[in-house]
Amino acid sequence: MRTLLLLALTACTSEISIYEPGLAPAPIVEDLTLTPDEPAPAVATIDDVDADRVPNLDDLCPDEAGVAWFDGCPDADADLVPEPWDACPAEPVPAHTRPEYTDGCPALVRVSGDVLLHPGIPFVRNDDELATGAARTLDAVADLLIAFPGITRLRVEAHTDDALPPDDALAITAAQAEVVLSELTSRGVALDRLIADGRGSAEPRGEGEGDARHRRIELVLVGDEGLPAWW
Repeated sequence: MRTLLLLALTACTSEISIYEPGLAPAPIVEDLTLTPDEPAPAVATIDDVDADRVPNLDDLCPDEAGVAWFDGCPDADADLVPEPWDACPAEPVPAHTRPEYTDGCPALVRVSGDVLLHPGIPFVRNDDELATGAARTLDAVADLLIAFPGITRLRVEAHTDDALPPDDALAITAAQAEVVLSELTSRGVALDRLIADGRGSAEPRGEGEGDARHRRIELVLVGDEGLPAWW
């Protein structure tokens, strides 16, 4: 009688059984339970002296063990800015900071997504006169734009509350946006990288009439060609 061998691989045990028609199932003859392969420990060689699995010829930091993503350089503070481009290697930048637009240090102004997060560029209410504290933020914005020319266009959006009639709100925010452009160009930012956009009171941010959060300057990236220094 011809014997039929049936290999039954069970999902629960990853075991193989042998079965012959007319007989009880055969005992388990082999346990093929699979275990993940563990990588062998890295070993320094003449071609990889820091034992980080990035060959010396491709390793930008051949004497420091790093990761392949950063061409063999380490990122000790895990902020996605590798050494030696990280000016603060032991101090990470805040979460959601775009690594191509930071030197690796916490900063007053930073890029997150397609906006520049900043502490505010305040104006006197319903006026185009800058208020106390604006200069510090404007300095930081200008420094960032000059340091990272990959931000090719920045839209300056000015918003206000509904204390003024809509037409007056549009006029005052248009004037405020132009003031910000003037301040940034006076600090060395090229005018062709900037767009002024007065939005009036149509896009409230706070709750209720007169909420100070309605009155704000938003900085939006509309031209973005930057790549990290290590790319």
